[in-house]
Amino acid sequence: MDWNHIGKTIMHFSPAAIALSTTLALVSSAGFAQSEHVPTPQSAALVADGQAAESAGDLEAAFGLYVSALAYDPLNANAYVEMGDVAYAQQLYGSAIRYYSRAIELDPSDPKAIAGQGTAYVAKGAMERAQANLQKLKLKSLKRKQQRQKLRKKKNLRRRQLKKLLLLQMKRAKRLLKKR
Repeated sequence: MDWNHIGKTIMHFSPAAIALSTTLALVSSAGFAQSEHVPTPQSAALVADGQAAESAGDLEAAFGLYVSALAYDPLNANAYVEMGDVAYAQQLYGSAIRYYSRAIELDPSDPKAIAGQGTAYVAKGAMERAQANLQKLKLKSLKRKQQRQKLRKKKNLRRRQLKKLLLLQMKRAKRLLKKR
């Protein structure tokens, strides 16, 4: 994805272009490492129940379940992201921004929180902040790509080393068989 082109497009087009770019950046950055905090089982279950309620269109019940999830685990960033989604769906963009911001405080690498916050900024008309969020997503996507490349290089090196070791062991085995 050509980020320079997207950046130029954002500067020349409407808020819809910013929202679309933020969404594209989110999709291209899927798979980011999550924070090391693991929500309690009760909190995670309540978030899952809230997502089901949200999918069914019951935003009030979903919000209540997310609040309950936070009672069990106040560090559950996903609950804040989901609360941001509910607030956004209710066109409470300021509240959505606050919930996404709290999620980002808890897990700075959460692309869904960053993208949600950026989309809420667009809805509120804060284009500069939305562009800043897009820049964060671009940077995180680039870092993730670099991490994957580094990991690939390590794996390839390990494969070559294992192959050499295997060949060496095979040669030793042949020598031992010849001696017998």
